[in-house]
Amino acid sequence: MVSKCLLWSDVPFNIAKTNPFYQPMFDVVVVVGLGYKAPTFTELKRPLFQDEKIDCTSRLEEFMAPWEQTGCAVMSDGWTDHKGRTLLNFLVSCPKGTMFMKSVDASAHIKDAHTLCELLDIFIQEVGIQVITDNAANYVAAGKLLMERYPNLFWTPCAAHYIDLMLEDIGKIPIVRDIVESSRSITKFIYNHVSVLSLMRKYTKNKELVHLAITRFATTFISLQSLLNSMWDVKSMFLSAD
Repeated sequence: MVSKCLLWSDVPFNIAKTNPFYQPMFDVVVVVGLGYKAPTFTELKRPLFQDEKIDCTSRLEEFMAPWEQTGCAVMSDGWTDHKGRTLLNFLVSCPKGTMFMKSVDASAHIKDAHTLCELLDIFIQEVGIQVITDNAANYVAAGKLLMERYPNLFWTPCAAHYIDLMLEDIGKIPIVRDIVESSRSITKFIYNHVSVLSLMRKYTKNKELVHLAITRFATTFISLQSLLNSMWDVKSMFLSAD
C-alpha cells in the first residue's frame, strides 16, 4: 500500500532514502496500532501545518544563535521564474550550514547597481559581515558600493560563477570551439539514431557520452572529457562491421 500511495501521488521512491521522517512516520503508526486514523486534508492544512511552522521557526532560531560568535555570510543569487520575473534569493551561510532567508522580486531594478546595493544593505543590517554574489557587472558595482559604505564588510564574488565564465571564454577560442563543435556533431549523430545509440552503449559498456551539469558551459567540457575517455570504444564502434 505504501508503494501504491507513492505512485498515485507521483512521489519519488528516493523519499525512503532521503527523508529523515520516513521511517519515524511508520514507527508512530505501529505504536498507535490498529484503528489509527490518518490526518485529514483540513488537519494537514491547518493545525498540523501550523505546528510544523512553529517547530521549523524554533529550529531556525537555534541555527541563528551562534551567528554573533561565529559570524556569517550573506549570499545572493538572481534567477528568472516562468512569469519572467527576476527574483533575488537571499541565503545565509555559517559553520552550521546554509539557510534560505527570503526571496525578493527585483524585476524593476535588478540592473541598477545602486538599488541592488540598497536591497543587499537591508539584508546585511539583519545578519551579515560578508556578502557573496555572482560576477555580473551590476553585482560587482553593488559590492564595491557596499564595501565603501561598510569598511569592515567583505564582498566576495562567486567562485563557481567565475569558473563558468572562464569556461565560456575558453569555449570561444577558435581551436577549442572547433573541437567542441566536432564533438557535438559526433554525439548528436549517435544520440539521434536509436540503432547507433544502442551500438555505442554496447561498445562503451553502457557509459554515456553526454553528461548534464549545472551550467551549459560545464556540460560542454564534461561531455568532451567523457568522449575523450571513451574515444577508443567509439572508434572501435565506427570501424566495426555493424
